[in-house]
Amino acid sequence: MNKHLLLALLAVFASGLFNAAIYILWVSGGQAEIGFLLIMSIVGGAVVLGITIVWGLPLYFLLKIKGIQSFPKYLAIGAVPSLIIPIDHMLGARYGNLVGEVIFMCYVGMVAATVFWCVERRNA
Repeated sequence: MNKHLLLALLAVFASGLFNAAIYILWVSGGQAEIGFLLIMSIVGGAVVLGITIVWGLPLYFLLKIKGIQSFPKYLAIGAVPSLIIPIDHMLGARYGNLVGEVIFMCYVGMVAATVFWCVERRNA
């Protein structure tokens, strides 16, 4: 694995960390304890990184082999994992604000895809 790809994955982790902190502050009304906020941000960053490795990297390599490097394709790839939330809801899980959760997770995936694309394209 080249260093540019590792930098892109590190940037994805950082975006997940940041977005998890935003989410925790959002749902807690800005009243989250700092220890809880840090731990959950690290967990959120790890989840985003894990999804990127399992879902995003194989598709990245597929797009690279096919010579497709368009930004909208990366955005779509980033948004697709958020569809697990409505599927989970149909299987019986309950969400306080289903639409808000899907929109936020779509945003998180698209930010991660944007960060990955920017770092990888800059160093390509």
